[in-house]
Amino acid sequence: MATPNSPRSSRTIHFSRRFVYGLASERANTANDEARFDGSIGGEGQLVLTATGDPKPDRPARLTLRLVAAGDRLVMLYERRAGQQFIRLAEVGATRKGSSFAVKGGDPHECIVTGGQGTITVDYKGQTYYFCCTGCRDLFKQDPEKVLTEYHERKAKERADSK
Repeated sequence: MATPNSPRSSRTIHFSRRFVYGLASERANTANDEARFDGSIGGEGQLVLTATGDPKPDRPARLTLRLVAAGDRLVMLYERRAGQQFIRLAEVGATRKGSSFAVKGGDPHECIVTGGQGTITVDYKGQTYYFCCTGCRDLFKQDPEKVLTEYHERKAKERADSK
């Protein structure tokens, strides 16, 4: 579901300079409100895109994309400008379907949202549930019954597929 600040569409932009990337994003429900970013791959392998022009105070001024867990998870950091510094607005993670970035033989607790290694706990109705990040924890806190239903459906499918 689109929110007033969510992108309606995005497209990459080709630059003639090598290893320079761009992104253009249009906001949902808003005509002629395009955000443009350009940047390059940083020293640690992350793609850092900075807004061109002067973004509104509540909008990202920098986007950082990086792959973690051997490429199985994409983490995108949204930041706004505060003087000469950048302040975090949000961090969004996406896990490749069918992958699990939990440490084999390590902590056996599984994030009930992503299936990753659960290190954050929440007690709900007398039971402890595990989460890999604050984003997953916050999603659970918003609607625990929905997250639990999705978790149980996913586990049932995994069991059926393994037979």
